[in-house]
Amino acid sequence: MNIKIPQYDIDFTKEGQDHFFLYCKDLKEPSRPASTSPHRHNYYCLSFLYEGQVPDFVDVTYDLIHAPAILILNVEQIHIHTDLKDCKIVSMAFSPEFLYGQDKKLRLHTETVFTQTSLKLSDGNMDDLDQYIKLIIQNYKMPDKDPEVIKCLLDILLIKCAKLIENSDLKDAGNKDVFKDFQKLLKKHYRDNHQVKFYADALNITPAVLTQTVKKAGCNTPKEMIDQRLLIEAKRLLYWSDVTVKEVAWELGFETDSYFNRFFKKFTGKTPQAFRIEML
Repeated sequence: MNIKIPQYDIDFTKEGQDHFFLYCKDLKEPSRPASTSPHRHNYYCLSFLYEGQVPDFVDVTYDLIHAPAILILNVEQIHIHTDLKDCKIVSMAFSPEFLYGQDKKLRLHTETVFTQTSLKLSDGNMDDLDQYIKLIIQNYKMPDKDPEVIKCLLDILLIKCAKLIENSDLKDAGNKDVFKDFQKLLKKHYRDNHQVKFYADALNITPAVLTQTVKKAGCNTPKEMIDQRLLIEAKRLLYWSDVTVKEVAWELGFETDSYFNRFFKKFTGKTPQAFRIEML
């Protein structure tokens, strides 16, 4: 497959950043040049938007994010850097290695945060997070900064962000651990397993229990989550690459390209080829 999406990696060690990089921009400061080229990164990124608004283009979705909010980028997620003029923002980039050593509970919090692309905050939420953001900035700017201190503060931020997401998206959820485990399995196996029974068996529960758990978590059904995961990846490949429709179908585990065509048209009203032409 000839994917045309470049990946811009940071060699954190070479840059002397200890796997963590911080960018702060005040309202009146000039911003870095915007990049209109789609690309991926080898690191996570959290951007805390205090004032103003920012165009957010992630995967094939565009949104205009208004402060206060968090912009969230997972490792290797396709995006475009947009103009940050007329806004106050603090961005933190950190490698997966920077989070090395997290216990299971902390890893689950991290995974919860990076299932999102943005999160709207209240002024109170931002004030709460700002306490830790300021401490990170303060420690980062020290000549003898200690990465362990920054990591501990980042862990607190991730926990607080995860709690905000859980409170907004998983109210009255049943078994949150089962739901999160399903999300993890789906991320790993969506290409080769499209059936709900596979995920239920892997979780040692029945499909009915999995469906009930997913619905309590505020979603529709496991099957709809599987289909939506396949659909967004199909759109990514069709939009950002020049692979054929048949190759996309093969990459996503469809038995035939005609089956993939029917699947795609069911959810979009267009064939994959028509979608690609329309997006050009």
